[in-house]
Amino acid sequence: MIPVLNLPVASKKKPWQIELSKAQISLKELLYFCELPMQDSLLEHSDFIIKATPNYLNCIVKGNINDPLLLQILPFKSENDLIEGYSNDPLLEKSQNPQAAIVHKYQNRILVVATGSCAIHCRYCFRRHFPYEENKHSKQQWIQTVDYLNKHQEVNEIIFSGGDPLSLSDASLKMMINDLEKIPTIKTIRFHSRIPVVLPSRIDADFESIFKQSTKHLVMVIHSNHANELNTEVKLACKTLKSNGFTLLNQSVILKNINNHADILAKLSERLFDCGVMPYYLHLLDQVHGSEHFSLPLNEVTLIYEQLQAKLSGYLVPKLAKEEPNHSNKTLIV
Repeated sequence: MIPVLNLPVASKKKPWQIELSKAQISLKELLYFCELPMQDSLLEHSDFIIKATPNYLNCIVKGNINDPLLLQILPFKSENDLIEGYSNDPLLEKSQNPQAAIVHKYQNRILVVATGSCAIHCRYCFRRHFPYEENKHSKQQWIQTVDYLNKHQEVNEIIFSGGDPLSLSDASLKMMINDLEKIPTIKTIRFHSRIPVVLPSRIDADFESIFKQSTKHLVMVIHSNHANELNTEVKLACKTLKSNGFTLLNQSVILKNINNHADILAKLSERLFDCGVMPYYLHLLDQVHGSEHFSLPLNEVTLIYEQLQAKLSGYLVPKLAKEEPNHSNKTLIV
């Protein structure tokens, strides 16, 4: 076992915080844990460090360099290649960043970049180069966000993203939720989070208590790309969220060598449904620098999607979509 999984017995931190603090590992530690030798194609040092929780690591099949969960976090030297059409800001979010930590792309909702911290670093992440230092979340910044919401009454939904908003402390989340309860124009509070999948212990009794008295619509959009990510602990966390009034949706990204097969995607949808989660979006890859090795030709994607539709009931088929810069909505592919 590598040190990342040796959690201390006595600590003032909660179990999920301890696990989160152990998420950063080196390439050598990752390969040792996965019982794999060093590969010439791998990138040993990167500004985009390796992060993965023990819960996620334990879902990886040991000894398999092509494991679909491992490939999502494994850094390759090809990430440093400069590929035409790929950039650090593929969705041009900087141009829709009216003030620190806010992205206002869609008319009726704003996205709050609540933190730059994540429990896992997915190598295809479209915000892997996002200027988090310029958008650092703070109490003063949150006051400015509340002021922005009061001035923009066309906004009826707030989306907490990041990074991962569930990596924030209970105290921070409670403060923000309490403030939003006082804004009558806000009808829906939505979270985009990978944490219920990679760190299900985060969904504990203290987390539940934050939302017990909420009068808003609560939505949790999780992110899972493969059924192997959805173990018993994840299922329990999802059921807990659902019992506390959250509508649960999932968004995936179609990724080469990970889930680019109709059978794999069908199994994911069925497992999500078993966890009480509805498939929502299947995204095309955002062309962020460092992610080109995950890309697929559009004609291959559409063929896979047609095959997926034939395998599933309609309510289990996610919408195939892509994000485009300066568009007021997602673009549906078929």
